[in-house]
Amino acid sequence: EASTEEMHEMEDWAFDILEALNANQEYDLLKLLGPKYDIDPDIVIQMFSAMTRGGGTVLDITSPVESSSLAEAVRTDWAGLSREAHIRSLVEDALTNIDSLTSASFPTESAVRRLMFYYPKEGEEFAIKLLGRFIYCDDAVSSLFERLLPEEGADGWRRVIDAFVREHGEPYAEVIRALLRTAVITDPGEYERQFIGDEALRVIAKVEKILAAIYPTYEREPYTAYFVNAVRLFDQGRLIEALKPFKSKKIDKAVHEAFKSNAPERFEGDNLDYYMDLFAIVCMSRSIGTEYDAQYRAYCERRIKEIEATDEKPEEDAMLAALKEWLKKLGKSGK
Repeated sequence: EASTEEMHEMEDWAFDILEALNANQEYDLLKLLGPKYDIDPDIVIQMFSAMTRGGGTVLDITSPVESSSLAEAVRTDWAGLSREAHIRSLVEDALTNIDSLTSASFPTESAVRRLMFYYPKEGEEFAIKLLGRFIYCDDAVSSLFERLLPEEGADGWRRVIDAFVREHGEPYAEVIRALLRTAVITDPGEYERQFIGDEALRVIAKVEKILAAIYPTYEREPYTAYFVNAVRLFDQGRLIEALKPFKSKKIDKAVHEAFKSNAPERFEGDNLDYYMDLFAIVCMSRSIGTEYDAQYRAYCERRIKEIEATDEKPEEDAMLAALKEWLKKLGKSGK
């Protein structure tokens, strides 16, 4: 066993690593250890909000404040950029990376975090807009494409799409347009085509015809920044996690509204409850200690009873332990 002095040294070493590389991901630990070192957790978080982890031990610095030569090079590159142009650039960065719906969400999170860091008011407004997007069901859309692709001609395609929207709700009209566009703008080049089967190429060609016939004015160019009022559950959770360091009652409220809108009856597919619980935990981790704690406690209590009443699968057993831990945390918050 380590001596008291060795334990203190290891704690110092661990905290140095945390502060340098992982401050943003370990906000709770910062709050626990920060007072001992006379460190304000919020200030540390703001410092590192403009940094992102790369592969391995790589740390990408998106806001150079330590290196004078790097800072000067950045000033030269960005000379003449107005405040309005910079805000517009950051917003476009985020929108360009969400327009396909199915792309990785990390670039969007990074752009939103930079916007929040440099321009808190505008960042808050934009974050709330993103948090208000319609959360759609992947499995439901998959079933649509199974019905849509065998059809031939604009009348058949329109009939299938209209029936799907009537069944699942008007917001899915935007989801369908965006997903059809995704298939078109990611049309593989000559090199990639040699690795793709003929059937996949025929599907891409078919989707191009559907998009042209049903949505002739819809933007087809890739990397075009425009807002899509739809998001996958996973990606909305990633955005909420990315916004965790930034204190805002308005964002807390928007997160809670996203949590409430995530009604199970709107979704279908395997392990649905598990993914709903994961999303709820992300919302709780953002909003614990706020006026919404009572509703999160009620959610945990309901789900714990439901899981305990079933034959637990391994993932449910792990989720049961997680929900019990969160119920304990929410009980200690005093809200």
